[in-house]
Amino acid sequence: MSWYGYGCSYFPPCTDFIYVTDAGACISAGPPCNFPDTVYINHVRGRTETYEWRCPGEEQCVDGDGDGYYTYNSANCPQGNDCNDSDPNINPATIWYKDTDNDGYSNGTTLTQCERPSGYKLASELTSTSGDCNDNNPAVNPSAQEVCGDGIDNNCNGQTDEGCLKCEISITANPNAVWPKNAGSSQTTSIITVSLTNPAPPEGCTVNLSVEPVANSGGHSHSGTRPKGKITDSSGNVISSVNLSNAENSAVVKYTSSEVGGEERIIATVTGGDESEAKIKVRVPGLGSMGESDAWRLTGQTTNHPVNHYGTYTTIGNIGNMAADYYQQFDATLGINDMSLPDGGMFDICGTYNPTDTCLNAPNGGHSSHRKGTGVDIDRTAQSQNGWIRVDRIAIREICKDYGGHLVRESTIHCEFPQ
Repeated sequence: MSWYGYGCSYFPPCTDFIYVTDAGACISAGPPCNFPDTVYINHVRGRTETYEWRCPGEEQCVDGDGDGYYTYNSANCPQGNDCNDSDPNINPATIWYKDTDNDGYSNGTTLTQCERPSGYKLASELTSTSGDCNDNNPAVNPSAQEVCGDGIDNNCNGQTDEGCLKCEISITANPNAVWPKNAGSSQTTSIITVSLTNPAPPEGCTVNLSVEPVANSGGHSHSGTRPKGKITDSSGNVISSVNLSNAENSAVVKYTSSEVGGEERIIATVTGGDESEAKIKVRVPGLGSMGESDAWRLTGQTTNHPVNHYGTYTTIGNIGNMAADYYQQFDATLGINDMSLPDGGMFDICGTYNPTDTCLNAPNGGHSSHRKGTGVDIDRTAQSQNGWIRVDRIAIREICKDYGGHLVRESTIHCEFPQ
């Protein structure tokens, strides 16, 4: 059995150990085969190689790179399975560091094995074995420059856009209370001013504007697509953003209310940055709640509109006087049904934000009025000591007139008073 072309051979029955010296000479004198763990060094191929020789028929343990791991794995070569015996840095104990984006930085994830896993590197091949906060983006690592305005922590220091000029804004509404549209007043607009509170970056700032109703405000406790106010520029065009810069550090736009009473938020937002808001109350001013009395009953409350007895204080007084007069004449209490919602505006009986829709409570459609706190619906039956009696419509008409009102021509008994 020749070895490396030098003609050195084992001579059965393996009484001597044959090995090669540094000079390449064959020496037959050596330890007997019963000393299998003896290690000899060979420089024949220009490098140090460690061999553990066995008797004929047994394996040869080779550690070509001197890292303590052999190419063959068995009981005689326990440190085996070296997948690269020419590189002492690669063996079964090698630690590989994940660098998916190949930017020279690992996120600290490791695997210990001989073969190189896909997307992994040796520590010597990396700038750092940890610290990459986004290992899927080669532009993000601890040595990257922070990019202003992108909303990303580019240099993995736990901060975003540090050292950059930012778009910081404020927004105001004047006045902060307006009437609902179609409720008897033209005071339905507010001047909205959006301003920079600090110098802007060179590219300026785009500020997005939106109108968001406050949920359940104005007495509307139901879902549906709620009408909301709009924002327009000086030409009357509906807009959703304004541009600010150090030269033009404020913008003035106009808010116009919808038909629905309640509260709305005017929100100014810089993408990935600052946000500011102003609130506008959309209401008919001066409305109050009508209370209970022995002379009348409050009716008509629904889950969609649990509070439905609001009106001007003059109207509340007129309704109370009208109910008291009816009680005196007929010894029966009137049912005071829908008046207005707490902030006035659209009263959509069906809870759809469309007053013309029909439903069980409004088979003929919803209210076309009841928007400004000056009207009331009277139930068709009144409660007397002897039970329920039909309301005398003519009597109601005359009592309504006595207090300056009139009956509206509709299927319900609706008395409308002056505003």
